[in-house]
Amino acid sequence: MQHDFRPLEGIRVVDVSHVIAGPFATFHLAQMGADVLKIESPAGDVMRRNARGLQAFVAFNAGKRKVRLDLATPEGLARAKAEVQGADVFVDNLRPGASERLGLGWQALKAINPRLVYCSISGFGRDVARPAYDHVVQAATGMTLASGAETDPPQKIGFPLIDAGAGIIAALAIVSALRERARRGGGAPGRPCRRGGGGGPPAPPPPPPAWAARPSRGVRPPISFRHATADRSHLLPTHPGSSWRCSTCSGWQAWAPTPSCSILRCRPMLPLPC
Repeated sequence: MQHDFRPLEGIRVVDVSHVIAGPFATFHLAQMGADVLKIESPAGDVMRRNARGLQAFVAFNAGKRKVRLDLATPEGLARAKAEVQGADVFVDNLRPGASERLGLGWQALKAINPRLVYCSISGFGRDVARPAYDHVVQAATGMTLASGAETDPPQKIGFPLIDAGAGIIAALAIVSALRERARRGGGAPGRPCRRGGGGGPPAPPPPPPAWAARPSRGVRPPISFRHATADRSHLLPTHPGSSWRCSTCSGWQAWAPTPSCSILRCRPMLPLPC
């Protein structure tokens, strides 16, 4: 980015996001001249915790100021809200409902800063209380079935395309909201989601029932994904980020390292709201 191109100079951003989608969005804002304050947990962003992740952390968070706060404490929350009072933009990509429980939801922050642009990035929309990983959304949108050879099992795209796409969409939404605020005044909430980053615009129409199964091949049943119960006997162990067949129904599964969204059941495909 050219150093003399700073269209967001003077814009202040409070960023409580982590990993990729949110930090990539605010990276673009910082590159356009915004003053971005990244608030991390006391343990730091999870991307700091291994060598490869640390390299990505440095790349995604270049040009930002950083501070570690425990937002679950009155002191940490008060410091965060003090920063929001003088900010133009707030960004999070926490699990739906987490910001509200912390006291950093749209209604709470709008009360202290009516001109705030509030961007909340989620996996499947803020009204769907489920976490998401990049490759899980790749599977849910059918992207993994479009990779590899015709006879291959679903293939995860190595680059975190969903997270990166969501970050770009979020940055565009924020810039658009800032422009709208300049025209009309007042802040606005924004709700980009990662499923939108992989399947079209942030609010696509519901897919047909077998859309994610690529029915033209005629070899894979329609699938969608639900959290497993304690009974995981029918699921085959595999490496996080990979896919495998369910021994019960022969549908394809995707697995992520976080227990709450790791083992994914197969069932007839249902539209996922965004």
